[in-house]
Amino acid sequence: MDPVFEGSANAYDYCGQDPLNCSDLGGTYSYTYNWDLGSIADLGNAAQVMVYFRAHFKDVFPFPITGCKTLTNGSTCDLHAGFYVDFINGNGTVRLSNVTAEKLYFTVTSRNYFDPPGSSITFQTYDSGGQVYLRQSGNAPGRPQIYADIAYVIWGQQAANLAEGDYGARHPCTWDCFIAGI
Repeated sequence: MDPVFEGSANAYDYCGQDPLNCSDLGGTYSYTYNWDLGSIADLGNAAQVMVYFRAHFKDVFPFPITGCKTLTNGSTCDLHAGFYVDFINGNGTVRLSNVTAEKLYFTVTSRNYFDPPGSSITFQTYDSGGQVYLRQSGNAPGRPQIYADIAYVIWGQQAANLAEGDYGARHPCTWDCFIAGI
């Protein structure tokens, strides 16, 4: 059973709804969502979509993100998701690390965010079967699984924003151009 008292209406609804193959003794919530963004023919490959994500992150995120000009290793950004979740504080600071051509890794660093310090969120694009996908994965110690349900709604909007991007206006270059600031 979920070790967090009243963590969810279903005491076995944790570890991505797979408590038989996953343990969560610390009471963390976790999730992994995969969203089909569209065809490679329409959007470009996963690396090109991530370049677009980084170049337009203020449009892609479903809430304001401030304090950073780019999404690169070591960047610190402030997320302002509070209006999505009025009953909990949704404003906080994250630090980016392990940034690759197709992945962003955020670690929560402030205590005033609804996920505690040390929590992580990963955004990754990948190709499969001629389609481009966005995978969002998160982990937060000491939070009930219902927070993953909130994340599903918020990150679903992010995926929709990325899928609806103006790819006709994007530069056809990938990671090397992004690093060079082109």
